[in-house]
Amino acid sequence: MSKKPFRLLLYLKKNSRCINERLLNKCRLTRNEEGAHKREEKKDTKLINALYILMTLTVLIFPIIYFIRHFDIVFDMPVIEQIKIYIVDFNYYLAFYAIAVQSGLYNFIDFFAYPCESAIETVENKKYVTTF
Repeated sequence: MSKKPFRLLLYLKKNSRCINERLLNKCRLTRNEEGAHKREEKKDTKLINALYILMTLTVLIFPIIYFIRHFDIVFDMPVIEQIKIYIVDFNYYLAFYAIAVQSGLYNFIDFFAYPCESAIETVENKKYVTTF
């Protein structure tokens, strides 16, 4: 007798939680819920704490800059006027940040593109024809 039907029944018993109910009834099997074990993943607490710190600094960086720049008016002006000043300053900070990031990326790409340009010029200046 072949072992294939036996293996198939073992497979069906192990994986009965994934099989259609009609097929289980046909094979006279019941749904097995034991196989649905959840894996417990280890949490990297150092990484999680570092992300909490980074998120806190990201959220608080603009208010901190505003507080340092406008310390003389923080306690003297009405809140509505301070919010107006904060919104204008926030737009300036955001524009400065975007310009700094874009120029930094442009300089980074330009720095690494220069060797490629000189290599292309060297290939173009050759007097002989290459086959590739």
